[in-house]
Amino acid sequence: MKYLSLGIILAVVLSSSIAFAEPFIVNVPGQSWQIGVNLPLLDEYQGKVQGKRFIFLGKNSQMGFMISILGEPWTSGGNKECRSVAWSKASQNPMIEKQSIKISEMEKFSQIIYTLNTDVKGQKVKQSNADFFFVFDKYCMDVRLSKLPSSGEDEKIFTSIGNSMGWGRGR
Repeated sequence: MKYLSLGIILAVVLSSSIAFAEPFIVNVPGQSWQIGVNLPLLDEYQGKVQGKRFIFLGKNSQMGFMISILGEPWTSGGNKECRSVAWSKASQNPMIEKQSIKISEMEKFSQIIYTLNTDVKGQKVKQSNADFFFVFDKYCMDVRLSKLPSSGEDEKIFTSIGNSMGWGRGR
């Protein structure tokens, strides 16, 4: 496995037409834990720390797939409360198709799947999105997946990626 300075595992298990990666680990900065998730092979990624907050960004340009992982210090509540606070800000985005929002409380995380209407090079396109919120070790985590343009398979792919997520103490 590859270890990076930021802490998150990224691998791939989507479909036979998608390139696969080895498990990819990014350690949460200043912490002794990691996040793991199966993803399409990323051709670009970076992480940065802002005080106790951290951000990981990655993308597969060919597929139009993007991931962002945001971690903020957290002291009050579980996954649902983490999602509620973060989503109360994000849901104000006027590009979100309100009727597309699907919120689910899963065992490991709180999940939101939704569609954005956006503009790319002057053309209107739909972007599929999924956010997975969980609390671990006093951090509220938001793992956001995006796909542009959207396709009919995105929700299935996002659900598979979400179900593959895991986190815990490093070795």
